[in-house]
This record gives sequence, C-alpha cells and structure tokens, in this order.
Amino acid sequence: MLGKGEVSTGEISEDVEEETNNKHRDILFFDAPYHTDQELSYSLIKDSGENMDLPRGMLSIASHLKEKNISSDVIPLDSQLYGRKDEFVTDGKFDPAKFEQAIEQIIDEKIDFSNPKAVAFGLMYTFVEPVVLQMTRHTKEMHPDKYVIVGGNHATFSDLELLDPENNTGIDIVVRFEGEETTEELMAELQMSYPDLSKIKGISYRDGSGVVHQNPPRERADLNQMPLLDYTIIDSPEGLDKFNQTAMFLRGCRGNCAFCTSPKFWNRELTKGRVENFEKEITYLAQNGVEIISVLDDDILASEEGFNLIMDSLERVKEKFSEIKFIAQTRVIHLKDKEQCQNQLDRMKEVGISRLYLGIESGSQEILNEMSKGSKIEWVEQALRNVHEAGIETGGFWLFGHPGATKEREEESLQFMEKILKNGLLDDIEAHDVVPFPGTRIAQDPRAQIFDHNKKHYGLLNNYPVYNLVDPETGNMILSADEIKGFLDRSLELRKQYLGIERDIANKPN
Repeated sequence: MLGKGEVSTGEISEDVEEETNNKHRDILFFDAPYHTDQELSYSLIKDSGENMDLPRGMLSIASHLKEKNISSDVIPLDSQLYGRKDEFVTDGKFDPAKFEQAIEQIIDEKIDFSNPKAVAFGLMYTFVEPVVLQMTRHTKEMHPDKYVIVGGNHATFSDLELLDPENNTGIDIVVRFEGEETTEELMAELQMSYPDLSKIKGISYRDGSGVVHQNPPRERADLNQMPLLDYTIIDSPEGLDKFNQTAMFLRGCRGNCAFCTSPKFWNRELTKGRVENFEKEITYLAQNGVEIISVLDDDILASEEGFNLIMDSLERVKEKFSEIKFIAQTRVIHLKDKEQCQNQLDRMKEVGISRLYLGIESGSQEILNEMSKGSKIEWVEQALRNVHEAGIETGGFWLFGHPGATKEREEESLQFMEKILKNGLLDDIEAHDVVPFPGTRIAQDPRAQIFDHNKKHYGLLNNYPVYNLVDPETGNMILSADEIKGFLDRSLELRKQYLGIERDIANKPN
C-alpha cells in the first residue's frame, strides 16, 4: 500500500496498515492502464516504471468517501501490471492477448479479495475507452452481482452510448461531472434492498428493463468540504510506491476553446479548494522526493484571489524545500501587457515557478478565431518576452488541423512558430493534431469528416489525425489527415532544430 511515509502530520502504524489490507471494501476503483499498453503509449513499461502519475480524480472521490465511512481501494492498473510485466512481455515483445488476461486476472483477484458492492472504472480519457470496456464487460460477466460504474471526462459526454444495451458494455451506471458527492449518495442508495437511482443527481443509468435514464446534473461541489488526498487508499505492489507529480487548487477555466471539453464540463466557472490542503499536498510530494511539481490548474491567472493563495502556498513550501520547482500554465491574454502582469510574473519567479506554459495553439489569427481563443497573434511575442524577462522559461501548446484550417493558414502558423523559436522566445513546444473528443464543439463540426472511429487513436500521444477537413456543402477536401500530419511533423522538426528536443517516442508508433 502507498502512504508508508508521512501523509500529513503522522506515520501510518503497521497495525493500521494490516487492518486496511484485510478489510472488506464497499467499492473498488480501477484506473485504466495506458503506460503499459503498447498501442496507447508507444513507450511500453518505461513510463509506468519511472513517471507514473496517480489518478487524482479517483483518489479525491475515495478520500471523500472515507470521511463518510465508505471504504474503498484505488487500484492503478499500470503499477499492478508493471509488477507482472513478465506475464505479457517476453524478450521485449508485447503480447496483447496475455496483456488482456493479466488485466482480467488482477480484477478478479481484487474483487474476490474485497467483495465490494460496486466496481468503478475511470474513463477520463477517450483513448482508454477500449481497454475500459474490456474490463467492464469482463467484470459484469464474471461478477454479475456487482454494480459496474464508470466516471470521468469521457464517460460524462458518452453516457448514453456507454449505457446503450446494444453495445453490451456491462456498465450499469455512469457518474457524470464531479464525482465526490454523487458517488457518496450513490453508494448509500446501493446499500438499500431496492435502490432508487432516479433521485440521484449527476448519474445516468440503465434500469432492469434496459431503459437508459439521464438524471439532472448535480450542482458544483464545495471543495472547501473536501478532505486532503489520502494516499493510503492507493493499492500498488510493494516497491512500486509512486506519488503524483501534480497538484491542483482551482477547478475550471473561464476559456471557451472549441477543442476543449472544459467549457461544457465546468461551465466556465471556477471553484477553489482548501488552501491548507493544497499546501499539505505539495509538502507531501516534496517530502517524498518529487522535485518538479506541476500545478494542474487550467489557468493559474484565472482568479486574482486564487493566484495569490497559490503563490502564498508555493512560497511557504519553497522555504522548506529550497530546490523544489514548479510548472504552471496560463493564457496569453493575461501576459500581453507588461505593466499589468509584471508583479505576477515576479511573484511566480520568487516562489519557484521555473516554466510557464501558454496556450498559443496557432500562428494564424483566422484559426485562433475558429478556436474561440480570445487571443491575438500580436499578443504572443510580447507575452513570451514578458515571461522570459522575469527569468521564467516558456512553453507553448500548439495544435494543427482545427476546423477552419487551410494549407495557407497552417503554413502561416508554422512560419510564426519558427519566428518565435528563432528569437529564442520558447523553451519547449507541445504540438499535437486536434482530436474530436466527446464534449467539444469540434466533435459536432461538420467540417471534421471523421474516418477513424477507433477510440484508442483519440489521444494527444497518437499524433495521427482521425479526420479530414472538408467543405460540408460540396464535400471538397480542404485539408487531408496526411496533410495535417505533415504540418505536425514539420513543427516537431522545428522543435528539434531550435530546441534540440528529439521527437517523442510516443510520436513513433510501429
């Protein structure tokens, strides 16, 4: 079990750990594997052994449930599989069939040991849907008395499809949007002899007749009522204890980007948690050897109050761990005016933010307008200069193939990328093709003619477009998937040329 070190203020005794290991669980949470799945990650085993990040959402739900006396384990399947890699990797060769068998064996072992009322699977990312459905179908077949639940970003916007009886997914319930309070109420109801799911906000479910119901959404949670993440709930093999490399204070984003699920998921509203929990979590990570922590807030400058609270916390942690570094992200619009942002940038530098990522996304104003970025090209260079002059490294997010793109506009975007690279204004670039994730406006855009429906390819690591851009009225091709990939490839070559960053393993599938 994780958490043998300090969780917040004290040690976990051997007696408590022994009791925890042998206690019946009300619900098990399984985090889908993707580092150990060769097709998903293209970096089999490496990441899960070196840089595995724990499922924050599940851990938050499980920590909340624990306060309500609802017991659970959070089981990251990557670490479980990494400890059994000899079962599906022989002489460096990956065996997909044995990989599936290993997943199913782990699920069966955990369910048989804990005998939970419900089994939940994280479906945060679209690209893990195929492996999650393998797990839900197996669970329902082998353990038909268990409620099978999924939740997460992708599940929220795919609930009707996931529950459709014709798809035979084995899923009984989808938890939509934030899951802490919904799962608490759901677990209480599932203890009843005749559960009434119709009254639980924030879920979709299939009743005994096969009819799918989509209940009203739940109000946003009061994060000040949420406890500190409890790492003792994580179930990982001995010797594979891992810790998050991330922390989060604000949930939500005020942006309205067409390629992002955030506007629909968070309704462009912000909620903040307990600042003391945020600070304790960062301290806990630093105590356990994490040297660079990413602040996961979508926009660290979205709220003046939130920004100041974050800075105060980072400063206090920095005083205790002088070598710790932080990474954060924000929007270009906040940094376009040097006089207005100088104090904020100086503060970031003081507390140890070593790199700040900006959502640049494109060097074409027309494409930015299509994205609803609310940004202007002329702001980008000044924003990057402002960050650099404050002594902070810069990173930029970039996308290719967004609806509204043309060959001419993407050429313009590449030229702009090269210009700012030549001028030394970027220290890193994360470039990807656009993915039509459920819940985004582009998923419904008729200009994106999707031809690849394999959900395993719907991830930012794939870098192979799943659609062509066409004129919906004439059907004429505007930009083919091959052409989109060509622009992406050229951007990565520019990154290598100017920054010396080799093409990622994830960009080179077999």
